[in-house]
Amino acid sequence: MVTRPAGVITVFQRVENLTDRQAAEAVRADLSWKYALGLELDDPGFDASVLSEFRLPASETKREELARAYGSDGYALVAAVYAPFSRAWLRQVPAVDALRVMLIHNCVPTIGNSGREVVERRRPLDDGGEGLPPGRWRLTSPYDTDSRWAAKGDDLFCDGYKVHISETCHADAVGGQRRHGRPGDRAA
Repeated sequence: MVTRPAGVITVFQRVENLTDRQAAEAVRADLSWKYALGLELDDPGFDASVLSEFRLPASETKREELARAYGSDGYALVAAVYAPFSRAWLRQVPAVDALRVMLIHNCVPTIGNSGREVVERRRPLDDGGEGLPPGRWRLTSPYDTDSRWAAKGDDLFCDGYKVHISETCHADAVGGQRRHGRPGDRAA
C-alpha cells in the first residue's frame, strides 16, 4: 500500500469511527472510498493489519522518540544533499527545500549529555523552548508549501488558504444598466 492513500484511509477511518478490519473492507467494497483514493474498481485492497503501521504510538514518550528519529534522519538527509560532494541539482528539488524548512520550523539540533548532536522538537517560548515560527511563515504541509495555519476568533482554526474575493458593480455609461467588470470596460 502506498503511504499517501494509507494516510487518507486512516482519516476516513477516524471520521467514520471504523475498526482496522472495517476500514480495509470499505477500501475493498465501498465505491466512494475507491473513488476518493483513486483506486481501480477491481483493486483487491489490503490486509487490515497494515493500518497499524501508519498510526502514531500511543505513549507520549514513544511519540517523542519517533519525532527525534524523524528529525535526525531529516537533518542527515539535508546535510548529505548540501554537502560539497553532492550533485547540485539535488538542492533544487522542491521536496528537499520543503524538508529543510519543515526541519527548521519543527526541530532544533542540540548537543546531548553524551556530547553527540541530538535533534529535539521545537517548543513554545512559554514552555521554556526556542519558540515556534509565526503561523504566516510556518509550513503546515510538505505536499502544499503555500498553505498556512490560520485562526479566526477563539474557535475557528484551519490549515489552508485565506482568500479575499471582492466584486464591484457599476452603472454603465449608456442606459444606466448595471454590469459587472472594471470601470472603463465596454461591453462588446
